[in-house]
Amino acid sequence: MDWNRFSSGSSTRALVSAVLGFIAYGTWAYFVNVNHGGPAVGWRSGIVQGGYSFLLTLSSAYLMEFVYGRLQGTAIRMLAWILTLLLTMAVLFVTAFSINWAAGTPRILMTILPGFLIGSVYSLFYLLNLRRLLASH
Repeated sequence: MDWNRFSSGSSTRALVSAVLGFIAYGTWAYFVNVNHGGPAVGWRSGIVQGGYSFLLTLSSAYLMEFVYGRLQGTAIRMLAWILTLLLTMAVLFVTAFSINWAAGTPRILMTILPGFLIGSVYSLFYLLNLRRLLASH
């Protein structure tokens, strides 16, 4: 399989990232919660966290592809990846904060901080890779 051709499609990149997010966070949630109510609780936690991670990763990847692609043809194209990263991080933060606020989470910032940091690093690497891929075409 030609990895460069495979990885060059935005839908493929977004979907692969989302599936990996589902597996990683779903597995983490299962193992963290399985001892607090048995396998059923572990599976439920894993599916919920994995599903949330899948949707957030998929939507953030599409957001980055869309915004970065649109800014490339403008006068601010040199700042495109920085602006895209900041916008994506803001969307991730507001989404996580809002969901936890609606759920009544008592310590919202401490709850979302690890995921926000990991999501920000993921977004940075995704954008750097996207920039490299688009520069080679």
